[in-house]
Order: sequence, then C-alpha cells, then structure tokens
Amino acid sequence: MSEPGRMFRHRATGRILHNRAVSVNGYRSHFGHVRKVPRHDACDIIASSRKHRYLLPLTPEMKALIEKMRKPYIKRATSETSDTPGVHPGKGRAARTVALQSSITSN
Repeated sequence: MSEPGRMFRHRATGRILHNRAVSVNGYRSHFGHVRKVPRHDACDIIASSRKHRYLLPLTPEMKALIEKMRKPYIKRATSETSDTPGVHPGKGRAARTVALQSSITSN
C-alpha cells in the first residue's frame, strides 16, 4: 500500500500518476467499474516534500524564530490596462449593442 498523496511516474509512458491511479494488482474500481490501471512495480515513486503547514508560536522565542521565516501573502494580479482589478471590476459597464443603439436613436 502507498502513502496518501504519493505521486508516481509510469516508466513506459512517463505520465505522472496520483496514488489513486495505480494499484498493486493492476486493477482499481472507479465509479463502480473495475478498470485496468498501471501497477506499482511499473512506476517510480516521485520524491516530494510534506504539505505546507501553518505555524503557531507557543513561546516568545518560537515567535521570533517564525517571524524570520515568514513570507508575504501573495496578492492577486490586477489588470494591466486599467486601475480596476481584472477579476472583479469595480467600475464601468457594458456598452450597448449596435442594434439597440440604432433603434433608440430612430424613435
């Protein structure tokens, strides 16, 4: 059995596979159907580091140590063409279509 979150590289195809996409016997149940999947012995384990964890300082000494390692929070990128953010524009609105503009001016 493999560890949760472990990744594999298939030797024949070079595809990177998740732990759930390989099995010891070569078959895995997926959405109620038994399917053929790559075997563990046909794959190489990809070395990876542990998941990122947040640190909670319990002492003032630990807090000083953690402050040295702290990185700034990543900011969302904004639109390059204007001062409004690209994801949620704060101002402006959609222009009317040509068909609506001509019908309004003819009245």
